[in-house]
Amino acid sequence: MKRTRSRGRPLPDSQRPRQIIVLLAALFPALMILFQVTGFNGPTYWRWRYVDQAVDVYLVLAAAVGGLLLWAWRRQTVLPLLLAQGALLFSFVSLSHEGLDAISSRIRNPDITSYYTEASKLHGVAGFLRDYDQRLPAMQGHTQTHPPGAILYFYAWQRLAGDAAALWSGVALMLALTLGVPLIYLLTERLAKDRETALAAAASWAVLPGLVTIAPAFDPLYAVFTLALVYAWTRAALEGARVWAAVWGAAWFVALCFAHSFLTLGAFFVLSAVLDVGLSNDRGAALRRTATSAALGGAVLAGCFAAAGALTGYNHLAALCTSMRLQGDLAQVWHRPYSSTVFWDLYDFSLAAGWVPVGLVVAAAAAWRSRWAGLPHALRVAAPAGLATILIVDLTGLLRAETARVWLFLQPFLILPAAVELRSWPPAWRRAAFGVLLFALAVIGARLAFI
Repeated sequence: MKRTRSRGRPLPDSQRPRQIIVLLAALFPALMILFQVTGFNGPTYWRWRYVDQAVDVYLVLAAAVGGLLLWAWRRQTVLPLLLAQGALLFSFVSLSHEGLDAISSRIRNPDITSYYTEASKLHGVAGFLRDYDQRLPAMQGHTQTHPPGAILYFYAWQRLAGDAAALWSGVALMLALTLGVPLIYLLTERLAKDRETALAAAASWAVLPGLVTIAPAFDPLYAVFTLALVYAWTRAALEGARVWAAVWGAAWFVALCFAHSFLTLGAFFVLSAVLDVGLSNDRGAALRRTATSAALGGAVLAGCFAAAGALTGYNHLAALCTSMRLQGDLAQVWHRPYSSTVFWDLYDFSLAAGWVPVGLVVAAAAAWRSRWAGLPHALRVAAPAGLATILIVDLTGLLRAETARVWLFLQPFLILPAAVELRSWPPAWRRAAFGVLLFALAVIGARLAFI
Protein backbone atom coordinates (compact mmCIF):
# COMPACT_ATOMS: atom_id res chain seq x y z
CA MET A 1 0.00 0.00 0.00
CA LYS A 2 1.27 3.49 -0.87
CA ARG A 3 1.09 6.63 1.14
CA THR A 4 0.70 10.00 -0.54
CA ARG A 5 2.46 13.26 0.00
CA SER A 6 0.50 16.37 0.82
CA ARG A 7 0.94 17.47 -2.82
CA GLY A 8 -0.56 14.27 -4.17
CA ARG A 9 2.60 12.50 -5.29
CA PRO A 10 3.02 8.86 -4.22
CA LEU A 11 5.61 7.98 -1.65
CA PRO A 12 6.67 4.32 -1.71
CA ASP A 13 7.04 2.71 1.69
CA SER A 14 10.51 1.60 0.58
CA GLN A 15 11.71 5.19 0.90
CA ARG A 16 11.01 5.27 4.61
CA PRO A 17 14.03 3.21 5.78
CA ARG A 18 16.44 5.37 3.79
CA GLN A 19 15.08 8.55 5.35
CA ILE A 20 15.18 7.09 8.85
CA ILE A 21 18.76 5.92 8.35
CA VAL A 22 19.84 9.35 7.08
CA LEU A 23 18.37 11.17 10.07
CA LEU A 24 19.59 8.69 12.68
CA ALA A 25 23.08 8.70 11.14
CA ALA A 26 23.17 12.50 11.53
CA LEU A 27 21.59 12.50 14.99
CA PHE A 28 24.11 10.06 16.45
CA PRO A 29 27.29 12.19 16.09
CA ALA A 30 25.33 15.27 17.20
CA LEU A 31 24.42 13.45 20.41
CA MET A 32 28.05 12.41 20.86
CA ILE A 33 29.08 16.06 20.57
CA LEU A 34 26.36 16.99 23.07
CA PHE A 35 27.85 14.60 25.62
CA GLN A 36 31.42 15.59 24.64
CA VAL A 37 32.58 12.15 23.59
CA THR A 38 36.23 12.20 22.56
CA GLY A 39 36.83 11.37 18.92
CA PHE A 40 33.70 12.99 17.55
CA ASN A 41 35.25 16.45 17.89
CA GLY A 42 37.91 15.75 15.29
CA PRO A 43 40.94 13.55 14.62
CA THR A 44 43.84 13.02 16.97
CA TYR A 45 46.04 15.41 14.99
CA TRP A 46 43.49 18.28 15.16
CA ARG A 47 40.66 18.14 17.66
CA TRP A 48 38.31 21.03 18.19
CA ARG A 49 38.11 22.08 21.81
CA TYR A 50 35.03 21.12 23.81
CA VAL A 51 33.39 23.90 25.84
CA ASP A 52 30.70 23.73 28.52
CA GLN A 53 28.10 26.24 27.43
CA ALA A 54 24.46 25.49 28.25
CA VAL A 55 22.75 24.04 25.20
CA ASP A 56 19.18 25.04 26.11
CA VAL A 57 19.53 28.65 24.90
CA TYR A 58 20.94 27.43 21.60
CA LEU A 59 18.05 24.98 21.22
CA VAL A 60 15.50 27.74 21.80
CA LEU A 61 17.25 29.90 19.21
CA ALA A 62 17.33 27.00 16.76
CA ALA A 63 13.61 26.42 17.28
CA ALA A 64 12.86 30.08 16.55
CA VAL A 65 14.92 29.89 13.38
CA GLY A 66 13.00 26.76 12.45
CA GLY A 67 9.90 28.95 12.41
CA LEU A 68 11.57 31.25 9.89
CA LEU A 69 12.37 28.24 7.71
CA LEU A 70 8.72 27.19 7.75
CA TRP A 71 7.69 30.72 6.90
CA ALA A 72 10.08 30.79 3.96
CA TRP A 73 8.74 27.50 2.64
CA ARG A 74 5.10 28.50 2.94
CA ARG A 75 5.66 31.90 1.36
CA GLN A 76 8.10 30.52 -1.22
CA THR A 77 10.50 33.38 -0.50
CA VAL A 78 14.15 33.57 0.42
CA LEU A 79 13.97 36.69 2.63
CA PRO A 80 13.18 34.83 5.90
CA LEU A 81 16.19 32.59 5.25
CA LEU A 82 18.47 35.60 4.90
CA LEU A 83 17.06 36.98 8.18
CA ALA A 84 17.51 33.57 9.80
CA GLN A 85 21.21 33.39 8.97
CA GLY A 86 21.81 36.97 10.04
CA ALA A 87 20.07 36.34 13.35
CA LEU A 88 22.07 33.16 13.92
CA LEU A 89 25.41 34.81 13.14
CA PHE A 90 25.00 37.64 15.62
CA SER A 91 23.16 35.55 18.24
CA PHE A 92 25.81 32.84 18.32
CA VAL A 93 28.54 35.44 18.81
CA SER A 94 26.55 37.20 21.54
CA LEU A 95 26.08 33.88 23.38
CA SER A 96 29.85 33.51 23.84
CA HIS A 97 31.35 34.47 27.19
CA GLU A 98 32.53 37.78 25.69
CA GLY A 99 29.20 38.69 24.16
CA LEU A 100 29.34 40.89 21.06
CA ASP A 101 32.84 41.97 22.10
CA ALA A 102 33.89 38.60 20.72
CA ILE A 103 33.63 40.07 17.21
CA SER A 104 36.50 42.46 17.73
CA SER A 105 38.50 40.17 20.04
CA ARG A 106 38.48 37.33 17.52
CA ILE A 107 39.52 39.68 14.73
CA ARG A 108 42.35 41.09 16.84
CA ASN A 109 43.58 37.74 18.19
CA PRO A 110 46.82 36.86 16.33
CA ASP A 111 46.44 33.17 17.19
CA ILE A 112 43.16 32.92 15.26
CA THR A 113 44.17 34.38 11.88
CA SER A 114 46.71 37.23 12.40
CA TYR A 115 45.50 39.17 9.33
CA TYR A 116 44.45 42.12 11.46
CA THR A 117 47.74 41.99 13.38
CA GLU A 118 49.80 42.11 10.20
CA ALA A 119 47.64 44.91 8.81
CA SER A 120 48.36 47.03 11.88
CA LYS A 121 52.07 46.87 11.04
CA LEU A 122 51.66 48.37 7.57
CA HIS A 123 52.87 51.87 6.78
CA GLY A 124 52.00 51.74 3.11
CA VAL A 125 50.69 49.37 0.49
CA ALA A 126 53.06 49.75 -2.46
CA GLY A 127 56.23 48.43 -0.85
CA PHE A 128 54.29 45.79 1.04
CA LEU A 129 52.87 44.27 -2.14
CA ARG A 130 56.08 44.56 -4.09
CA ASP A 131 58.02 42.53 -1.50
CA TYR A 132 55.11 40.37 -0.34
CA ASP A 133 56.64 36.98 -1.11
CA GLN A 134 59.82 37.96 0.76
CA ARG A 135 57.85 39.17 3.79
CA LEU A 136 55.82 35.99 4.21
CA PRO A 137 58.36 33.98 6.29
CA ALA A 138 58.49 36.78 8.89
CA MET A 139 54.71 36.89 9.27
CA GLN A 140 52.79 34.85 11.80
CA GLY A 141 49.82 32.52 11.76
CA HIS A 142 47.63 32.09 8.71
CA THR A 143 49.15 35.05 6.87
CA GLN A 144 52.20 32.96 5.95
CA THR A 145 50.14 30.75 3.67
CA HIS A 146 47.71 33.29 2.22
CA PRO A 147 47.75 36.08 -0.37
CA PRO A 148 47.51 39.70 0.83
CA GLY A 149 43.76 40.22 0.33
CA ALA A 150 42.68 39.71 3.95
CA ILE A 151 45.51 41.90 5.25
CA LEU A 152 44.57 44.70 2.86
CA TYR A 153 40.91 44.35 3.88
CA PHE A 154 41.74 45.01 7.52
CA TYR A 155 44.26 47.71 6.62
CA ALA A 156 41.50 49.59 4.78
CA TRP A 157 39.23 49.32 7.82
CA GLN A 158 42.00 50.50 10.13
CA ARG A 159 42.49 53.58 8.00
CA LEU A 160 38.74 54.17 7.87
CA ALA A 161 37.59 53.37 11.42
CA GLY A 162 40.68 53.57 13.61
CA ASP A 163 40.25 51.82 16.96
CA ALA A 164 36.80 50.58 15.96
CA ALA A 165 38.16 48.81 12.89
CA ALA A 166 38.15 45.34 14.43
CA LEU A 167 34.49 45.56 15.37
CA TRP A 168 33.16 47.03 12.14
CA SER A 169 35.32 44.92 9.86
CA GLY A 170 33.96 41.84 11.64
CA VAL A 171 30.37 43.07 11.36
CA ALA A 172 30.91 43.72 7.64
CA LEU A 173 32.23 40.17 7.18
CA MET A 174 29.15 38.72 8.88
CA LEU A 175 26.78 40.82 6.82
CA ALA A 176 28.60 39.89 3.61
CA LEU A 177 28.28 36.23 4.57
CA THR A 178 24.47 36.45 4.36
CA LEU A 179 24.80 37.11 0.62
CA GLY A 180 25.37 33.39 0.29
CA VAL A 181 21.68 32.69 0.96
CA PRO A 182 20.31 34.45 -2.17
CA LEU A 183 23.35 33.31 -4.16
CA ILE A 184 22.83 29.61 -3.52
CA TYR A 185 19.14 30.07 -4.19
CA LEU A 186 19.84 31.64 -7.59
CA LEU A 187 22.47 29.05 -8.45
CA THR A 188 20.31 26.08 -7.50
CA GLU A 189 17.22 27.44 -9.24
CA ARG A 190 19.29 27.99 -12.38
CA LEU A 191 20.71 24.46 -12.33
CA ALA A 192 17.72 22.48 -11.03
CA LYS A 193 14.99 24.53 -12.78
CA ASP A 194 12.93 24.13 -9.63
CA ARG A 195 12.04 26.71 -7.00
CA GLU A 196 11.51 24.26 -4.13
CA THR A 197 14.92 22.68 -4.69
CA ALA A 198 16.41 26.18 -4.55
CA LEU A 199 14.56 26.87 -1.29
CA ALA A 200 15.83 23.60 0.16
CA ALA A 201 19.40 24.63 -0.72
CA ALA A 202 19.00 28.15 0.70
CA ALA A 203 17.37 26.88 3.90
CA SER A 204 20.17 24.36 4.44
CA TRP A 205 22.74 27.06 3.74
CA ALA A 206 21.18 29.50 6.19
CA VAL A 207 21.62 27.12 9.14
CA LEU A 208 24.82 25.32 8.11
CA PRO A 209 26.82 24.98 11.36
CA GLY A 210 30.25 25.71 9.91
CA LEU A 211 29.13 29.01 8.41
CA VAL A 212 27.38 30.17 11.58
CA THR A 213 29.83 29.06 14.26
CA ILE A 214 33.12 30.08 12.63
CA ALA A 215 32.11 33.71 11.97
CA PRO A 216 33.50 36.30 12.07
CA ALA A 217 36.25 34.96 9.87
CA PHE A 218 37.07 34.87 6.20
CA ASP A 219 36.61 31.10 5.82
CA PRO A 220 32.78 31.22 5.75
CA LEU A 221 32.95 34.11 3.29
CA TYR A 222 35.14 32.01 1.00
CA ALA A 223 32.10 29.76 0.49
CA VAL A 224 30.25 32.80 -0.86
CA PHE A 225 33.15 33.37 -3.28
CA THR A 226 32.72 29.79 -4.49
CA LEU A 227 29.01 30.33 -5.08
CA ALA A 228 29.75 33.42 -7.16
CA LEU A 229 32.43 31.60 -9.16
CA VAL A 230 30.25 28.56 -9.85
CA TYR A 231 27.29 30.73 -10.84
CA ALA A 232 29.40 32.77 -13.25
CA TRP A 233 31.06 29.67 -14.70
CA THR A 234 27.79 27.83 -15.30
CA ARG A 235 26.25 30.88 -16.94
CA ALA A 236 29.28 31.14 -19.21
CA ALA A 237 30.26 27.53 -19.94
CA LEU A 238 26.81 25.91 -19.94
CA GLU A 239 24.76 28.76 -21.38
CA GLY A 240 27.33 30.55 -23.54
CA ALA A 241 26.93 33.99 -21.92
CA ARG A 242 30.28 35.61 -22.71
CA VAL A 243 29.89 38.48 -20.27
CA TRP A 244 29.67 35.89 -17.49
CA ALA A 245 32.95 34.38 -18.68
CA ALA A 246 34.59 37.75 -18.04
CA VAL A 247 32.87 37.97 -14.65
CA TRP A 248 34.13 34.48 -13.84
CA GLY A 249 37.74 35.44 -14.62
CA ALA A 250 37.53 38.64 -12.58
CA ALA A 251 35.85 36.85 -9.66
CA TRP A 252 38.52 34.15 -9.64
CA PHE A 253 41.17 36.85 -9.50
CA VAL A 254 39.52 38.43 -6.44
CA ALA A 255 39.14 35.04 -4.75
CA LEU A 256 42.78 34.12 -5.38
CA CYS A 257 43.87 37.38 -3.77
CA PHE A 258 42.38 36.04 -0.52
CA ALA A 259 43.17 32.31 -0.57
CA HIS A 260 45.36 30.04 -2.71
CA SER A 261 42.93 27.18 -2.01
CA PHE A 262 40.64 28.54 -4.72
CA LEU A 263 43.05 27.05 -7.24
CA THR A 264 41.53 23.66 -6.42
CA LEU A 265 38.25 24.85 -7.98
CA GLY A 266 40.03 24.31 -11.28
CA ALA A 267 39.06 20.66 -10.85
CA PHE A 268 35.39 21.62 -10.85
CA PHE A 269 35.71 23.86 -13.89
CA VAL A 270 37.51 21.15 -15.89
CA LEU A 271 35.23 18.30 -14.81
CA SER A 272 32.06 20.28 -15.47
CA ALA A 273 33.34 21.20 -18.93
CA VAL A 274 34.11 17.54 -19.70
CA LEU A 275 30.69 16.41 -18.48
CA ASP A 276 28.97 19.18 -20.42
CA VAL A 277 30.57 18.03 -23.63
CA GLY A 278 30.03 14.36 -22.87
CA LEU A 279 26.35 14.71 -22.01
CA SER A 280 25.39 17.21 -24.70
CA ASN A 281 23.49 16.22 -27.83
CA ASP A 282 25.63 18.63 -29.84
CA ARG A 283 29.12 17.97 -28.51
CA GLY A 284 30.81 20.28 -30.99
CA ALA A 285 28.73 23.26 -29.87
CA ALA A 286 29.29 22.41 -26.21
CA LEU A 287 33.04 22.15 -26.76
CA ARG A 288 33.18 25.50 -28.53
CA ARG A 289 31.07 27.10 -25.79
CA THR A 290 33.20 25.87 -22.90
CA ALA A 291 36.49 26.52 -24.72
CA THR A 292 35.44 30.09 -25.53
CA SER A 293 34.35 30.69 -21.94
CA ALA A 294 37.58 29.28 -20.53
CA ALA A 295 39.70 31.31 -22.94
CA LEU A 296 37.88 34.56 -22.29
CA GLY A 297 37.73 34.10 -18.53
CA GLY A 298 41.36 32.95 -18.43
CA ALA A 299 42.42 36.04 -20.36
CA VAL A 300 40.61 38.28 -17.87
CA LEU A 301 42.21 36.41 -14.97
CA ALA A 302 45.69 36.70 -16.43
CA GLY A 303 45.09 40.34 -17.32
CA CYS A 304 44.06 41.17 -13.77
CA PHE A 305 47.21 39.62 -12.32
CA ALA A 306 49.35 41.32 -14.97
CA ALA A 307 47.75 44.67 -14.17
CA ALA A 308 48.23 44.12 -10.43
CA GLY A 309 51.88 43.30 -11.03
CA ALA A 310 52.45 46.31 -13.25
CA LEU A 311 50.73 48.75 -10.87
CA THR A 312 51.99 47.45 -7.52
CA GLY A 313 54.85 45.03 -8.24
CA TYR A 314 52.90 42.17 -6.63
CA ASN A 315 54.13 38.76 -7.85
CA HIS A 316 51.36 36.29 -7.18
CA LEU A 317 53.25 33.27 -8.47
CA ALA A 318 56.20 33.99 -6.18
CA ALA A 319 53.83 34.43 -3.25
CA LEU A 320 52.14 31.12 -4.08
CA CYS A 321 55.45 29.24 -4.23
CA THR A 322 56.60 30.73 -0.93
CA SER A 323 53.30 29.92 0.73
CA MET A 324 53.42 26.32 -0.49
CA ARG A 325 56.92 25.92 0.90
CA LEU A 326 55.87 27.34 4.26
CA GLN A 327 52.76 25.14 4.25
CA GLY A 328 54.98 22.11 3.67
CA ASP A 329 57.14 23.07 6.63
CA LEU A 330 54.07 23.45 8.83
CA ALA A 331 52.78 20.05 7.71
CA GLN A 332 55.99 18.46 8.98
CA VAL A 333 55.55 20.14 12.36
CA TRP A 334 51.89 19.16 12.79
CA HIS A 335 52.42 15.61 11.48
CA ARG A 336 49.15 15.02 9.68
CA PRO A 337 49.60 11.56 8.09
CA TYR A 338 47.93 11.05 4.73
CA SER A 339 46.52 7.67 5.76
CA SER A 340 44.54 9.36 8.53
CA THR A 341 43.55 12.57 6.79
CA VAL A 342 41.83 10.78 3.89
CA PHE A 343 39.06 9.67 6.26
CA TRP A 344 39.16 12.22 9.05
CA ASP A 345 39.23 15.27 6.81
CA LEU A 346 35.95 14.11 5.29
CA TYR A 347 34.51 13.60 8.77
CA ASP A 348 35.57 17.09 9.84
CA PHE A 349 34.00 18.49 6.68
CA SER A 350 30.80 16.59 7.50
CA LEU A 351 30.82 17.99 11.03
CA ALA A 352 30.77 21.55 9.69
CA ALA A 353 27.80 20.57 7.52
CA GLY A 354 25.85 19.20 10.47
CA TRP A 355 26.01 15.66 8.98
CA VAL A 356 22.48 15.82 7.50
CA PRO A 357 23.57 17.05 4.02
CA VAL A 358 26.13 14.24 3.84
CA GLY A 359 23.45 11.64 4.52
CA LEU A 360 21.24 13.25 1.89
CA VAL A 361 24.01 13.03 -0.70
CA VAL A 362 24.61 9.37 0.12
CA ALA A 363 20.87 8.72 -0.24
CA ALA A 364 20.83 10.58 -3.56
CA ALA A 365 23.77 8.51 -4.81
CA ALA A 366 21.93 5.32 -3.88
CA ALA A 367 18.97 6.36 -6.03
CA TRP A 368 20.88 7.99 -8.89
CA ARG A 369 19.95 5.37 -11.50
CA SER A 370 16.24 6.10 -11.18
CA ARG A 371 16.61 9.90 -11.06
CA TRP A 372 19.58 10.72 -13.28
CA ALA A 373 17.78 10.84 -16.59
CA GLY A 374 15.08 13.17 -15.26
CA LEU A 375 17.47 15.84 -14.01
CA PRO A 376 18.18 19.02 -16.01
CA HIS A 377 21.39 18.94 -18.04
CA ALA A 378 23.08 21.67 -15.98
CA LEU A 379 22.42 19.78 -12.76
CA ARG A 380 23.77 16.52 -14.20
CA VAL A 381 26.94 18.46 -15.00
CA ALA A 382 27.43 20.54 -11.85
CA ALA A 383 26.41 18.09 -9.10
CA PRO A 384 28.83 15.23 -9.90
CA ALA A 385 31.62 17.66 -10.82
CA GLY A 386 31.26 19.34 -7.42
CA LEU A 387 31.24 16.10 -5.44
CA ALA A 388 34.25 14.85 -7.42
CA THR A 389 36.08 18.08 -6.56
CA ILE A 390 35.61 17.40 -2.84
CA LEU A 391 37.01 13.89 -3.29
CA ILE A 392 39.94 15.16 -5.37
CA VAL A 393 40.88 17.69 -2.69
CA ASP A 394 40.66 14.93 -0.10
CA LEU A 395 42.60 12.25 -1.98
CA THR A 396 45.38 14.59 -3.10
CA GLY A 397 45.97 15.73 0.47
CA LEU A 398 46.45 19.32 -0.68
CA LEU A 399 44.48 20.87 2.21
CA ARG A 400 44.87 18.63 5.23
CA ALA A 401 43.33 19.09 8.69
CA GLU A 402 41.07 21.78 10.15
CA THR A 403 38.73 20.96 7.28
CA ALA A 404 35.61 21.97 9.22
CA ARG A 405 37.01 25.47 8.69
CA VAL A 406 39.43 25.21 5.75
CA TRP A 407 37.05 23.32 3.46
CA LEU A 408 34.09 25.63 3.98
CA PHE A 409 34.60 26.95 0.47
CA LEU A 410 33.67 23.45 -0.79
CA GLN A 411 30.34 23.29 1.05
CA PRO A 412 28.31 24.51 -1.98
CA PHE A 413 29.24 21.28 -3.77
CA LEU A 414 27.67 19.30 -0.93
CA ILE A 415 24.53 21.39 -0.47
CA LEU A 416 23.50 21.32 -4.15
CA PRO A 417 22.94 17.54 -4.47
CA ALA A 418 21.67 17.39 -0.88
CA ALA A 419 18.93 19.88 -1.78
CA VAL A 420 17.95 17.79 -4.80
CA GLU A 421 17.47 14.76 -2.55
CA LEU A 422 15.67 16.78 0.13
CA ARG A 423 13.24 18.13 -2.48
CA SER A 424 12.12 14.56 -3.20
CA TRP A 425 11.18 13.95 0.45
CA PRO A 426 7.60 14.54 1.63
CA PRO A 427 6.98 17.66 3.74
CA ALA A 428 6.94 15.87 7.11
CA TRP A 429 10.27 14.15 6.50
CA ARG A 430 11.72 17.37 5.12
CA ARG A 431 10.80 19.17 8.34
CA ALA A 432 12.36 16.31 10.32
CA ALA A 433 15.60 16.73 8.35
CA PHE A 434 15.73 20.43 9.16
CA GLY A 435 14.92 19.62 12.78
CA VAL A 436 17.95 17.34 13.03
CA LEU A 437 20.13 19.90 11.24
CA LEU A 438 19.01 22.64 13.65
CA PHE A 439 19.69 20.34 16.60
CA ALA A 440 23.20 19.69 15.25
CA LEU A 441 23.70 23.44 14.84
CA ALA A 442 22.67 24.10 18.46
CA VAL A 443 24.87 21.31 19.82
CA ILE A 444 27.92 22.33 17.78
CA GLY A 445 27.45 25.98 18.76
CA ALA A 446 27.18 25.14 22.47
CA ARG A 447 29.81 22.43 22.73
CA LEU A 448 32.60 23.16 20.23
CA ALA A 449 35.05 26.00 19.70
CA PHE A 450 36.34 26.34 16.14
CA ILE A 451 38.77 29.14 16.99
